[in-house]
Amino acid sequence: MVRSDNVVEKIEWDDDTRDRIRAIGLKLAYVARAGIDADAEGRIFEMRSPSGRYALAFRCASSVEADSWFEAIHGCVNALLTQALAQVNLMLGGHPQVRRMGWVSEQISEDGIIMWKPKFLTLTQNELLFYEAVPQLKTEWAEPRITRPLVATRVVQTTSRTAPVMKGLSDVISLRIRTGTQNGVRTHTLRVETHADLAQWVRAIVLGTYEACSETSQVTSPCIWRGENCELVVNLDVGISLTGPSREILWQHPFEAIRATGDDGGRFLWIDFGPPAGEQELDLLTSAKPIVFILHSFLATKVYRLGLYA
Repeated sequence: MVRSDNVVEKIEWDDDTRDRIRAIGLKLAYVARAGIDADAEGRIFEMRSPSGRYALAFRCASSVEADSWFEAIHGCVNALLTQALAQVNLMLGGHPQVRRMGWVSEQISEDGIIMWKPKFLTLTQNELLFYEAVPQLKTEWAEPRITRPLVATRVVQTTSRTAPVMKGLSDVISLRIRTGTQNGVRTHTLRVETHADLAQWVRAIVLGTYEACSETSQVTSPCIWRGENCELVVNLDVGISLTGPSREILWQHPFEAIRATGDDGGRFLWIDFGPPAGEQELDLLTSAKPIVFILHSFLATKVYRLGLYA
């Protein structure tokens, strides 16, 4: 009997040092294709640790190989999100309850140069939260860099969900959201890596907004109408009304009566109810944008409830 030895296993390679092996955790890691400016041939993709402290760039022999590796790693990262989401909600105790989370890239401008910067995005039952990296502690989850309330936020633009990814032409898969704030309208353009990611984020944000509106149900705002201190009331079921100093109802209209709305970009809001009520001018004392966005979100929620959302 002749026994065959595995000679290859016995070879001592010059650089074969076991302690040089490094493991890269995929749970909550950032994985993205390099931009066209850095990678005209489509052979590079990058990874970053959840903390954002470490980054790796992988350069493959061809764009086909790069796509294959990227899709495999990106798929593994997505598969681990369910487990990570359960762990996060267990740690937070449901306050807040995280519905969806993951890395995106936000379009920013630095010194007049447009670039994409990684952001960790979290969707709760009421808010969209932006972090610079994955929060590790409960206290870090409570301190997002930016908070956008869902009732005053809407998705205003997305790239086509069916368009092919053409390197350098349509390789940016993105969505744009806007929020009405006390400082005016704030816009975020967010890039994701696949059309599936885009569809999931858009659906989560849109449905999350409807749920947040249903849960909030009513929003009030102090205002001045015809020289009197009043309160504007936007109620999801009743519509829009105005109460006077003694809490008496000065006027009330269902959402269906609204013909048009407008604002001056500052404090003033105009609502046209058509005849006989006509147009009403309101001084909201601060930016009118939050109420404008909330009003539109409530209207969209009512349409969704009626089954008219496509």
